[in-house]
Parts: sequence; structure tokens; C-alpha cells
Amino acid sequence: MSNYKQGTADVLVKDGAGKLLGIHFSAASTTPTMIVYDNVSAAAPVIAGSFIPVAGTTYLNFPNGITFTRGLYLDIGGTVDFTCIYE
Repeated sequence: MSNYKQGTADVLVKDGAGKLLGIHFSAASTTPTMIVYDNVSAAAPVIAGSFIPVAGTTYLNFPNGITFTRGLYLDIGGTVDFTCIYE
């Protein structure tokens, strides 16, 4: 069963193991960036290195997901409004 977390700033989405299914950006401005970590903070290992999200776009949308073991942490730069889908 999938879960979601909506946000606009750095966030610990999930503590512990799980699966990342996708991240959708409904808004993005002022040269935003995002880094996705397999951790409970902005520390290695990195699932997805720094990228510039575009509003109205879904990223890391994998049908079978990407597993993480330590946690799922999103590090945000700039201004975004996102929804992260995970298990």
C-alpha cells in the first residue's frame, strides 16, 4: 500500500526501510534543487543526486520502486511544492 508526503522544505519522509515510487512537483521556482538520500538526514548514501525539478513533472517514477534501507530524506533548495509517493 502506497503512502504520500506533501511538502515544501527539507523532510524526513520515512525512517527505516521502504520503497520510493515517485516524486511529483506541482510548483517549482527560484532555481530549485532536490537531492534524495537513503538516510534520515542529508548524508550519504544518495539515491538521486542534485537535480532541478520542473513544475508539473513527476520524477523517479518507477513502477517497481527503488528500495532504501536507512530512511528516505529529501533535501530541498529554492522553492518547491512536492508530493512524494513511497511504501
